[in-house]
Amino acid sequence: MQELRRPFFYAAFVVIVIIIAVELGSAPILSLISSAANAGGQALEMSDVPPELQADFAEARAENADKFQNLESNPGIGIQYLIIIDGILMLVMGLMLASQLIPQDTYARLQGCASCLVSLVLLIASIIMIIMAIVVLLVMVTLLLAIPFGTLIYLALYGFFDRGGAAVALGIIMTLKIVFCVLLVLAQQRFLQNRFLILLALSSLICTFIISFLHGIVPIILVSITDNISGICVAICGLIWAVIVLIGAIPAVVRSLGKS
Repeated sequence: MQELRRPFFYAAFVVIVIIIAVELGSAPILSLISSAANAGGQALEMSDVPPELQADFAEARAENADKFQNLESNPGIGIQYLIIIDGILMLVMGLMLASQLIPQDTYARLQGCASCLVSLVLLIASIIMIIMAIVVLLVMVTLLLAIPFGTLIYLALYGFFDRGGAAVALGIIMTLKIVFCVLLVLAQQRFLQNRFLILLALSSLICTFIISFLHGIVPIILVSITDNISGICVAICGLIWAVIVLIGAIPAVVRSLGKS
């Protein structure tokens, strides 16, 4: 059996931790990226506003310039919702790392309990996040279609989206995930035979691509809506994986309780 190349494995674990850190801190990171990458501005231009609303929008923008400026760096929820599926990936990597560092008897008990607890937390969190995203999405669509005053409120609250900064952040996350996969294969080629790990990593990559695709497919004033849709898709994917991990952890927990 091929031995595990620990330096590559440890590096892969560090990379997934960095990915989680980027996703958790997406708002301040996007703010920094926006100031550097979007010096030209990704603000909502007058040409993006329907002609019949341009006069009212210009007046509202002039009266609330400070609020509009703050909304221009809106990171959305898509990137932050990646924490669900990537959190499961970090859990799997953490358990694999623990198996290298602690006795097998202790690891057998730790694996079931940790998997059950973390997957249950992520399961509950994903359900709450899906509900919140659906509610916000319904509010957005309702305001957008309530011409003219509802549309103006939508433009004021959700018309701005830092698409350029989000694209850079997603590019960094995607690059890190590819590096993670490469390091994992370099650590041991037998990981390619682990269908659970491969499918989980592939799901993470696909979810990142979906967010990037939905950010770029629509005009800037609709990106907040498609970002919410991407967040819902990512959360549903994370929910499915959390259920799978939870179901798989139950027998291990039962065996652990039986031994104790």
